[in-house]
Amino acid sequence: MYTDNDSNMAQEQQLAESLMFDNAQYRAGTPRISDDEYDAKHDKLAEINPNHPLVNNVEPELLSEQTFFHTTPMLSTDKAYFADDVEKWLNKIEQAGIRGGQPDPMIRATAKLDGVACKLIPEPLTLATRGDGNQGNVITHLLDLGMDVFGDTSSEAVGELVMPSGILTNTSPNVTRTLAILLLALSMLTVSTTTP
Repeated sequence: MYTDNDSNMAQEQQLAESLMFDNAQYRAGTPRISDDEYDAKHDKLAEINPNHPLVNNVEPELLSEQTFFHTTPMLSTDKAYFADDVEKWLNKIEQAGIRGGQPDPMIRATAKLDGVACKLIPEPLTLATRGDGNQGNVITHLLDLGMDVFGDTSSEAVGELVMPSGILTNTSPNVTRTLAILLLALSMLTVSTTTP
């Protein structure tokens, strides 16, 4: 006899396999679905099994020969589509602040940049991707190719590698060369733990 539990398990397995394939296609530069479609599948998997590893871990990227081990896991941020989700997040931050002796934590909101999450370590100068949160790719060579870093580079910071969308619509040789040499710009964000 086929039960609802069997149906959920089959759907969970199908979604997980589909998400892993979609992630691999995305990482290879040949996405087959939009970000919104991917997020909908991810949300459906979380609904079926909130403890599934694909729901609770950073999606992996292909690792190169030169990797970087993050001493503190570099996690991904949760998405929030509704006010209730933001309220829950704010409550978690407030509770964590209380447990950490910061009952009134300062929260800084910035524009959402969608790119490649990276960490900059000033000494020795290292730029690394998030990877799976524990191990990422060393991409320091991009700085030698002319990639710009915006923000404070004197202390460890995280941010996003981003590229202006206009570069993708301009096909002149100079822009293609710029894309190949400059690649992406890193917008650095630092977290303040001081109380106002």
